[in-house]
Amino acid sequence: MSAQNMYDNPEFFQKYSEFPRAIKGSQGASEWPELQAMLPSDLNSKKVLDLACGEGWFSRWCISRGAREVDACDISVNMLRKAESRTRTIKGFEQGLINFSRTDLEKLVLRTGAYDLVFCGLALHYVKNIENVIREVHASLIPGGLFVFSIEHPFLTAPTRPGFTKTPDGEVDQWPVDSYFDEGERSINWLVQDVKKQHRTLSSYFALLVGAGFEVVQMEEWGATEQKTRKHPDWIEGVCPRFLLMTARKRGEKVKITCRRG
Repeated sequence: MSAQNMYDNPEFFQKYSEFPRAIKGSQGASEWPELQAMLPSDLNSKKVLDLACGEGWFSRWCISRGAREVDACDISVNMLRKAESRTRTIKGFEQGLINFSRTDLEKLVLRTGAYDLVFCGLALHYVKNIENVIREVHASLIPGGLFVFSIEHPFLTAPTRPGFTKTPDGEVDQWPVDSYFDEGERSINWLVQDVKKQHRTLSSYFALLVGAGFEVVQMEEWGATEQKTRKHPDWIEGVCPRFLLMTARKRGEKVKITCRRG
């Protein structure tokens, strides 16, 4: 079983490339301020793994914060080419501080005890074999190491036929959350037809992390409320949470990594 690879679909990649986060990286990601607050404030001399790295903006951010080395992987050839192109001009790339490679998350195998921090941005809700990903990430971290990730919120992945609807008076948009407890694959039309996502409940994510040996130390639910700065024109304010952000720590002797509180 191989991972879904939408980003090497020319139509999908062209449309996605017009998104703010594809153009501006972290500055185009609405949830970044909250996510950044969940990350270590000091990456000096740390070894980082960037899973599903996309165009590499997080890897570059890590180097700018003092990381010793970043391994960055993605299944998309298009994304890796863009990542290398955008990274080539920054300090550290020529010295080999960022190592890009093509990796299938459905078949993930990682080195034991290799990393202080593992990050995965908006990818795990596409992965079927998430149990293996979480086990491999846990094994790859040193004791006390952190796993920080973002996913589409289960409220968004739950509907079998997702889409905003109107209340009877026609004044308020609503997002029907049906089939929440019916976990499994969802096929939706997003940029192209038949994009596969994997729906899991919030409690399932907790159970997977704890079962692998993590302790969940922070969770945030990001929504497009009036108080947030939106970067996407079709997001309707305050209807439901868009993203779930989580920080989990590998149990064991804690290393000196502190997180800023937002």
